[in-house]
Amino acid sequence: MVERRSEVDKVLGLLTKGNKVGVVGSLSGDVIGIRGMGGLGKTVLAQAVALDASKSRQVIWLDIGETPDRLALINVLIKVLGGTVSFSDIPAAQSWIKADTSDKDCLVVLDDVWSVDDAAVFDRLSGECQLLITTRDVNVVHGLGGSAYELETMTHDQSRALLYEYAGVTPGEQSKLSSNMQLIVSKVLVQCRGLPLALSLVGSNLIHSRTEQDWQDILEDLENADLERLRSLFSTDAYPHRNLLAAIDVSFQRLEESAREKFLDFAIFPEDIDIPSDILELFWSSIGTDKEKIACNPRESRYILAVLESKSLIQKGI
Repeated sequence: MVERRSEVDKVLGLLTKGNKVGVVGSLSGDVIGIRGMGGLGKTVLAQAVALDASKSRQVIWLDIGETPDRLALINVLIKVLGGTVSFSDIPAAQSWIKADTSDKDCLVVLDDVWSVDDAAVFDRLSGECQLLITTRDVNVVHGLGGSAYELETMTHDQSRALLYEYAGVTPGEQSKLSSNMQLIVSKVLVQCRGLPLALSLVGSNLIHSRTEQDWQDILEDLENADLERLRSLFSTDAYPHRNLLAAIDVSFQRLEESAREKFLDFAIFPEDIDIPSDILELFWSSIGTDKEKIACNPRESRYILAVLESKSLIQKGI
């Protein structure tokens, strides 16, 4: 991933400024949020911060999402903290967390928080513990009395570096690009508008391709994407960022038909969960009973998953 060390340091600086005394949220600095629109790389930045912080303190990561199971997640937190009891109600679990963390120093990361009420469930840490939240809504952070770090789009140079990274363009090759190729790249960067996700999607479709025509074709696809059709898939306020929708559509349309069909199947699974590959293999091998769908064997399933991952349309779990 393209280095954004300055942003990592800024978030770490906000965490360092926290007084880390008493109950989280009761004093300024104990709750820090990374705020930005989808596709900016909030989770990636939080991961980098968590990795750095883990060198000196315990770090606990929780995936929250739009419709979290609060009780299940707070019990996960308790288990990681060393608890052996599974609570059946949230207030009792919160009381345990407040008492147990009085002598601890940990960073709890709440990734992809949509509601201040969801984040507030975990606002019971004490001692020297802190919360780090990623969210699209700044009110989630402010609602807990925290400070928000506003994540901006990537600079032009960062965008170019990320695009080249995903396209596999080496520094040596970059120096040999024709003036026309550089112009095409600049226009592609304009279309991606500094969004890391859009850049990774586009770059993944150009992996090891060095012909000007291939890059020009991608540029034209981005410029001519059926945005009205794409917008119709979302509510008016859900996701208005045309450049990211276009990048996703370009990646999707360039898949083979079988891969497109299987990619759409991910919509039946709940948001923000890890899906075991063997579950997908079993599911795809059994859909042959549906005359409109084509079944595939485990080997074909693994191939499709590899293709989707290579195009940055899915992310491989740890």
